[in-house]
Amino acid sequence: MKSKRIAQVSVCAALAAIFSLAAYYLPAHIAPLGLSALATCFCFRKTGWIGGIICASVTAAITFAVTGLSTSFFFYVVIFFPYSVLTHLLRAFDYTSVRGALIRAPIMLAFFFGEGLLILTAFSFLAATSYSAFSATAGIWIAATAFCLLCFGADVFISLSVDLLDKKIK
Repeated sequence: MKSKRIAQVSVCAALAAIFSLAAYYLPAHIAPLGLSALATCFCFRKTGWIGGIICASVTAAITFAVTGLSTSFFFYVVIFFPYSVLTHLLRAFDYTSVRGALIRAPIMLAFFFGEGLLILTAFSFLAATSYSAFSATAGIWIAATAFCLLCFGADVFISLSVDLLDKKIK
């Protein structure tokens, strides 16, 4: 890896780690993690697979070293690390074209819905309740749908922001 890419990975990993640690100390846990995902997605765009995986792994390691098994670490590893990888896989399909949006949107919605079900399953397991009793309430499905739509909006924001940053920063 060239020195310019090493510096880009280092800066992106530092920014992602700062945002990830801010998620632990601030009352709003998800918004700083979204900014952490933005830094990781940008690192994927500028440095490729190796740099992006290194950036995401370093962010996860620093978050774990400082916060332990916290909700910030859990959400980063379960949602935002795989999201960054999937975003890099779908980098050719962005929301600036109709074709790209029609391909990317269903894939991302399915990913977010699967992540929502994974989180619901983990919380029902941790709360020692049965999943069928947990999922029988209508509020859970409304919350999962709202989660999916909010994450989709965040994906549009992150995708357009990474495109803008990529054009501005060489």
